[in-house]
Amino acid sequence: MSPGVCSLCRRPVIWATTVYEKSIPLDPEPDPDGNQAVYRDVSGALRTRQLKKGQEAQPFEKLHMVHIASCPARRRPTSPVPLPSNVIPINRNR
Repeated sequence: MSPGVCSLCRRPVIWATTVYEKSIPLDPEPDPDGNQAVYRDVSGALRTRQLKKGQEAQPFEKLHMVHIASCPARRRPTSPVPLPSNVIPINRNR
């Protein structure tokens, strides 16, 4: 797949195809904390497989991060939104 741009944050992404033939956006730069082992197949297309905990990439693969995990537009706020005074949080002990 070809390079592109995230529609939410406008940062560059690269598109790879998973082992299940689904397209997935990845950050373009390799990341040692990533869990996607990316390689080029014989046709030159980018392919990726998700590594499980403890699995390592093969020598011909590079680790990349899924863009959804690093997209600043998808991050949740660190502090909760204050509730109106007449609303009780559902996680509050009774």
